Amino acid sequence: MKDLEIPTDSSNWTIMSDKQKGLIDAVDMLLPHCEHRFCVYSNFKVAHKGLSLKMILWKAAKATRIVDFEKTLCELRDRDKEAFKWLVKRPAAQWSRAYFRTHSKCDILLNNLCESFNATLVAARSKPIVDMLETIRMMLMKRIYVKRDQMKKHKGILCPNIQKMMEELKKKSMEYIAHWNGHDQFEIEGCYGDRHTVNLTEQTCSCRKWQLTGIPCAHAISGMFFMGYKPEDYVDECYKKAVFLKVYSHLMMPLHGPEKWPQSKRKPLLPPIIERMPGRPKKQDRKKTPQELEEIKQISKKMKVEVTNCGQKLGKLGRQGLIMTCRICGVAGHNSRSCPQNPKNQQQEQNVEVPPAEKNRKGKRKVAARQTKQEQNVERGKRKTDARNQQQVNKSTRLTRSTAAFKHAMIRSTIMSYHQVANNNDGLPQFLTVLEHVHLGLTSAYVQSLVGFF
Repeated sequence: MKDLEIPTDSSNWTIMSDKQKGLIDAVDMLLPHCEHRFCVYSNFKVAHKGLSLKMILWKAAKATRIVDFEKTLCELRDRDKEAFKWLVKRPAAQWSRAYFRTHSKCDILLNNLCESFNATLVAARSKPIVDMLETIRMMLMKRIYVKRDQMKKHKGILCPNIQKMMEELKKKSMEYIAHWNGHDQFEIEGCYGDRHTVNLTEQTCSCRKWQLTGIPCAHAISGMFFMGYKPEDYVDECYKKAVFLKVYSHLMMPLHGPEKWPQSKRKPLLPPIIERMPGRPKKQDRKKTPQELEEIKQISKKMKVEVTNCGQKLGKLGRQGLIMTCRICGVAGHNSRSCPQNPKNQQQEQNVEVPPAEKNRKGKRKVAARQTKQEQNVERGKRKTDARNQQQVNKSTRLTRSTAAFKHAMIRSTIMSYHQVANNNDGLPQFLTVLEHVHLGLTSAYVQSLVGFF
């Protein structure tokens, strides 16, 4: 309060905050004459949930007339009596526009301005105190001249957002008919039968929107058009370009480096002792670059892998295509733990009870498990050896059969050749010589027996 030079007896200030413990009492004690607002919806939605209740609550909060406010509360009472009792206990002057003061020229219901400024300090808050203040100072120094230069380029007497709002209100004013009383007051009639009174001299309207915001409402603009006045001339001074430039005319001066700062005679401050806080530590995940995100996205399309980067989903991993194969029986669809041939599963199926002494001794269980594993390895080795021997026997059998078939074919062709030379006795010795040179492993006696047979 001293830094902001706010006097304790001032009533020209409006404080907007959330409803934390002690804030209301502290404001009432230090600034008893100031207006204090807070967002009621953040507390209302905890106790009373539902879209219909939410719409009724915001309708009551946005109501600018007491008549509309009370009508909305009756609607809430008919819908939910518990929510009505909870809301009536809260002072309406702290959350409804119908009871807001009109000196601040601001009708906000949320503390989004504070949250927006707090979001810009996220990077600075994690730094030491001096570095944090330097970061904020540099940020403000840049913001001041950027906003000033942007406003200098704007053409008009009002700020850009206010000018857009005025254009919308001018269009809406065409829906009303102004009835002049001959001086400075009007009776504004709407197309649905609603009526409002406007006083251009006092800058008031019965809807209270002009008083709350300082911006003429559609009813007032309708009367201004009737008189041929310019609506921009009735906008409050705080929304004009000249006031904006005046606010941003105070520039921040640059500073020297830390080596030229005045040195304190006291001992330097030490960092606080780091203590392990309860709960799971936060994940320190590095933010990925656009190139890495693109690569992960391409991979995730093929693998269906779910990858996130600051809330951005890039894919999804499914279990389709993952087939397990048992290492005991070699059948797909299960693993060794659930295999029917696993001795442990067979023992469980037979309901073999283990003595209590065996259960309480880890050493015996380890020895039994080791012996079981050794027996399985021996059995597996025997099966591999038998399979290898059977392969060799099958190979020898196939070789023997092919050799016998070859011999039989050669003998058959030889006998056929003998019939060609049987009538010629001179050709018989030559035929015997051919038989002896055939690599069939046939002896001369065997050949002579064949010749004698034929």
